[in-house]
Amino acid sequence: MHSRRKFDQAANDGAKAGRTIGSQVMDIYSKLYEFEEKIKDRSLEEKVKKRREDQKPLLEEIKKIVENNYNKVPSKSKLGEAFIYYNNNYETLIRYIEDGRVGPDNGEVERIIRKFAIGRNAWMFSDTSEGAEASSLIYSLVITAKINGVNPYKSLVKIITEIPMAKNIEDYEALADYIVTPDST
Repeated sequence: MHSRRKFDQAANDGAKAGRTIGSQVMDIYSKLYEFEEKIKDRSLEEKVKKRREDQKPLLEEIKKIVENNYNKVPSKSKLGEAFIYYNNNYETLIRYIEDGRVGPDNGEVERIIRKFAIGRNAWMFSDTSEGAEASSLIYSLVITAKINGVNPYKSLVKIITEIPMAKNIEDYEALADYIVTPDST
């Protein structure tokens, strides 16, 4: 998402060359998202297969554009910033190709953790560091449950109810199922 956004800024707000190359890369990103829309309901294995066939060449095409123009563009320009970001994060940006569980865009996760980031600012004003740590721990459990499609309230009730009975590390680890496995509560 960040890479696409940087190229979009270059396409819309950059110098003439930035708008041209940025638009070219944005066209490629559009194709990536079109392919992703077509495979969204397929099995994890099918997604990986189709991504290797259809999307990986497009990501490599962006990489070629970046490599061919990297030294021709000022690094402080919108396009230069997009190039630097893509180049520095290429391995991370293409990782989704090999994992059918994740998509090419991290926007959903960012929207979920935005609340956590806002809460983090509030914890600065906790009376004690222990209170802030406890708040962040509970918040982390809630966010993890939400990401995994688990009802946070039900999972926390189960964990809080059962934690006094935990005797060893296996017992504590088993409690994690309540926040990562739907229908476990």
